[in-house]
Amino acid sequence: MKKPIKKYRYLLLFFLPIIFLAVSCKSNNTTKAETITICTEERVKYIVQDMIRYFNDARETPVDFQVTYIPENETERAGVCKRLRTELMTGKGADIYILSEYKRNNGISMDEETLLLPDANKTLDSGVFKDVSKYTEDDESFQKCFAPVMEAGALNGKQYIVPFSFDTRLLRSINESNAGSITLEDCRKPLTQLLKEERLQEMNPYAFLDVITWIGNSFDYQEGKIYFSKEDIISVLEYATTDNSQLDSNFIPAYDVIFGQYENLYFYDAYLDELQETEYGYLPMVTIDGRPAAKILSYGAIGRTCKNPELAYDFLRLFWQDEFISRDGYFIPHEDYKAYYHNATVLNLGGIPVREDLWEKWYLLKNGTSDPSETAVKNAQNFSEALGQTVTARFLCTVDTLGIEINNMFIKDGYVSLDKAGIEEDIELAADMLYNNTRYIVME
Repeated sequence: MKKPIKKYRYLLLFFLPIIFLAVSCKSNNTTKAETITICTEERVKYIVQDMIRYFNDARETPVDFQVTYIPENETERAGVCKRLRTELMTGKGADIYILSEYKRNNGISMDEETLLLPDANKTLDSGVFKDVSKYTEDDESFQKCFAPVMEAGALNGKQYIVPFSFDTRLLRSINESNAGSITLEDCRKPLTQLLKEERLQEMNPYAFLDVITWIGNSFDYQEGKIYFSKEDIISVLEYATTDNSQLDSNFIPAYDVIFGQYENLYFYDAYLDELQETEYGYLPMVTIDGRPAAKILSYGAIGRTCKNPELAYDFLRLFWQDEFISRDGYFIPHEDYKAYYHNATVLNLGGIPVREDLWEKWYLLKNGTSDPSETAVKNAQNFSEALGQTVTARFLCTVDTLGIEINNMFIKDGYVSLDKAGIEEDIELAADMLYNNTRYIVME
């Protein structure tokens, strides 16, 4: 009876390592996927979904992305944003935040209760987001992004928010007619000085009724300072609302104030021929403090409690890669067919891409099939040079909401409405609103 037992003992010793190896391999093949939570706007749902598919296609072990969408429905947003804001502030928020400011930038007034971050500028020193500097410093693609815009998401050398796209107002003139006399040096002077020097006579005075176009980044949260006075506001609004009946009835401004994000062959078919056939000159918009400024339209951040920030950053950096600044989106590699993640483009996200080296490419993207003309290429170069003069940037905030309210005081249903009997009171009220509220915002 003893010999068979010994035999089985040897057989057991022989098979045990094989069994252990098999179990070990099975365990490795069923490794639990990493989980990353995302909080984003319902508006960009399909962009995020395509990004997730693309990201996971390139991985052996797909990431389990769990996404919370902030609803577009205004009646639902306030409650959802309040809950998500509380989670963020208490360290129970998402791993990744992807947010968009397309409504406020387009002059749509929004109740701040319906915004997850009414003022992202104030989150930089709040500790709610993780510093990703150690990843951005080694990321060559990040180094190609436009520094003044990316610095809006940094504080004391630490990068807490990574912008994806931005917008800025520009002055556009027709180069071929040599119509304009405003210079780049003029655009670096305070607006009130330019008005005193009568350097802006070739612009429509009514353009300055839109406070958002010229308020720029004229206040500093960290220093608690604003770089304009109530008198400065009054001066600009008085100029904008003066009796312009002395203007020639055939007066055509040499400069138009435009949204930079729409100055692109892709957006308007009716405008396509003009950008193809007419050479334009571009300058940065004049501002109250003389610093050409941009505003962040979309951005991402990593929550401070994220357990795998490197993985989260790898996902966020997709938003400024070459493929994202394209018409087709990210390419799907496959032996039998070619396809793209069409939703995953900056064109669908909105705004000017942060990649400075890709501005001309972005400008020349279009719906049409014809190649860009030489004139269009020149326009792309002029546009990019003007963008490059931007020296500062910030996130949208309550000041922009105030600008919309002030704009509505003087413009009704798209038309300038100046009640001469009460115009002085309106100007005084507007200046009080803008100056006092801005001072409060940066001081609190």
